[in-house]
Amino acid sequence: MAAKPILNKLKAAKRVADIQSSYLMQATIYEFCRQGKFDHFLRRQIRSNKAKRDITGKAIERYFPDEVIPDEVPGGLFQYVQLPSGVAGSAVLSETRKKGVSFFPRKAFAVQDQMDNGIRLSFAGLEEEQIEQGIAIIGKTLHKMIARSPRARQKISQE
Repeated sequence: MAAKPILNKLKAAKRVADIQSSYLMQATIYEFCRQGKFDHFLRRQIRSNKAKRDITGKAIERYFPDEVIPDEVPGGLFQYVQLPSGVAGSAVLSETRKKGVSFFPRKAFAVQDQMDNGIRLSFAGLEEEQIEQGIAIIGKTLHKMIARSPRARQKISQE
């Protein structure tokens, strides 16, 4: 393991390097799999991601207003959340970025750009404490935005 500042620099360098996979990385992964280590790694990742998914869900229940509806997540690496009418995902992002919290507005994954009624929260790459803190910040922002929007105060239907 490395110190956090060094680890963050390594992660940034890896993202740049991942644009094109190197032969060295391919050979390393091949050797990792050839030695039979992948199955253990995969089981560990699945356990970790399930725990982070559950932490995310509990934090949403604790911090998000009732007008916000989380999608059911049987698996995966992120959580979609439906926002009430009058609250745009991109507007929420604008506010939470000021506090160091980012996510994707749902419209980034929509066929029609006008779909700005939700957000996608990724949790796989975060520590449990970061998930809790980030969800709390987003929740506080949502409470404020909903309080300012009469349309948003109506709970959306779960269809």
